[in-house]
Amino acid sequence: MADGTVRIEPTAPHAGTIILIHGLGDSALGWKGEARQWSRRRPDLRFILPTAYAFFFFFLQQPLPFLTPAPVCRVSADWGKKRSKRRITINNGMIMTGWYDITTLDADAAHERVHDDAGIEESRDRIMALVREEMAAGVPSERILLAGFSQGAAMSLYTTYLSSEKLAGCVCMSGYLLRPDHWAENLHEANKGTPLLMCHGTSDPVVQYAWAEFAAERARKAGLDVRFESYERMGHATCASEMSVIRTFVNQLLPSSLC
Repeated sequence: MADGTVRIEPTAPHAGTIILIHGLGDSALGWKGEARQWSRRRPDLRFILPTAYAFFFFFLQQPLPFLTPAPVCRVSADWGKKRSKRRITINNGMIMTGWYDITTLDADAAHERVHDDAGIEESRDRIMALVREEMAAGVPSERILLAGFSQGAAMSLYTTYLSSEKLAGCVCMSGYLLRPDHWAENLHEANKGTPLLMCHGTSDPVVQYAWAEFAAERARKAGLDVRFESYERMGHATCASEMSVIRTFVNQLLPSSLC
C-alpha cells in the first residue's frame, strides 16, 4: 500500500476486477471493510481501492457536513511527500484527500461547485492507469468495472464514459456529473452501451437528490443505459438494500467463475 492503494486479491479463478473509489476526506481504508465483505461473496473478483492524493496525516474528531462519513483518514506521510498536494477550498484550503478541489458551496448545481478541470483530469488519468495495469496483467477491459461513492462516484461516472477502453459497467453511489457539457461532447463510442447504475438517498444533504437526477437525465439524453435507484430518507450514506442491488448488478455484468 505504498501509494495508498488497497488490493484484495481473488481466491478463486479471476472473473473480473472492481475499482472502488472513495469520496472526499476518505481513503481506501474507508471502503476496505465493505470490499472484504463483498470479496467473501465473490472470491473470484479482484478489488482495487485507490486513495486520492494528500500530504500528511489528517484526523477528524467529528465528520464535517461536506465529507463522506469517515471519522479518520490516515495517509502515509512518506507517500504524500512524493505526490501532488490537494488543497480543498471549502475546507479553508486544508490539504486533505480529494480527487479534485471543491471551490464553493454556494452554487445551485454540483458541477458549478467544482472549478478544477486539471484535478479532475489528473484523477481520471490515475484511474485509467489502474485499468491499463489490469489489462497489462491479462484482464480484458470488459471485465473491469468502476464504482465509487460521492466524489468517487462522480469520478467513476466521468471516467467510464470517456474511456476508449470498453468497461463492464459503472456504479455511482450518491454521486453527480462533472463537467457535463465536456462529458456529453466527449463520450466515447466504446462505452455508449456500458450499463450505469445510480443509487441515491432522497434525503442526502450533501449531494442533493436533484443533482443525481440531473446526472441521470443527461446520461439518458446521451443514449446511455441508465438504472436509477432511490432510497427514501437515506442521507449521504449507503444502506444494506442498496448494496444488495449493487451486488446483483455487478453479478450480471461480471458473472461468477464459480457457477
